[in-house]
Amino acid sequence: MLMRSIRGLLTSAVLTTSDAAWDRICERMNAKTDAQFAALKAGFRAGIPAEGPINAQAAEKTLRPMAKTGGPDLVGDATDLPEGTFFAPGS
Repeated sequence: MLMRSIRGLLTSAVLTTSDAAWDRICERMNAKTDAQFAALKAGFRAGIPAEGPINAQAAEKTLRPMAKTGGPDLVGDATDLPEGTFFAPGS
C-alpha cells in the first residue's frame, strides 16, 4: 500500500509539469477530442493543491462528514484525523 501511495505521488508530480507524460497516457484516457483531452489535463492540474502549510483543522472538518457518511469503507477506522497524518518539516 505504501509503495502504491508513493507511486501515486510521483505520478502526480510528473503529470503536474510534464506534457510528455500526458502524451504517453493519452490513449488510455479515451478522450474523444483533443479539446476534451486538454480539458481533462487542465482539470487534473488545477486540482493539485499548492505547496504550503497544511490546514489540519480544515482536513479534520472534511474528514468528519466523510466518516459519518461513508464509514469504514471510505475512511477505515478514522473518525478524527490521526495524529501525525501530515508531515511538518522541522517538527
